[in-house]
Amino acid sequence: MTRQHASVESKASQYAGKDAAILYNIALFYLEAGRLDDAISAGQRTLAVEKSYEVRNLLGRAYSAKKDWPNAIAEYEQARRLSPYSEQAIFDLSQAHMMAQDFPGAIAVLEAGRKVHDKSPQLELAFGVAYYGQRRFADAVDRFLRVMQL
Repeated sequence: MTRQHASVESKASQYAGKDAAILYNIALFYLEAGRLDDAISAGQRTLAVEKSYEVRNLLGRAYSAKKDWPNAIAEYEQARRLSPYSEQAIFDLSQAHMMAQDFPGAIAVLEAGRKVHDKSPQLELAFGVAYYGQRRFADAVDRFLRVMQL
């Protein structure tokens, strides 16, 4: 990062104050730049102003990039609570469980999500992967075939 970029970044942080949009965009900038600790710090500052699905999801993405699965799961769970009918929120949470090798947790999330999105190829595919992770091959194949039906 050049000195000029650092100066702009510093000024943006200084003037952000309690403007959730600016704080969120600073956190997003850090996340996209691969500065995960800064993204998490800025995301937590944003949470002090606005507790939204978008902020929780961004924090989940930052923790996922760090492979900090307990915190990623916690943030994605909060995001899902804030947007309970979001297919993406359900998928992200199930993915974090799978990355943590918690296949029963992923299946529980997906089963709850199926009540709202019973014809989602994305969630059915995730089911198949979770079943495969549990070595439940017949169930996995059933889910993969269901994806093709959908």
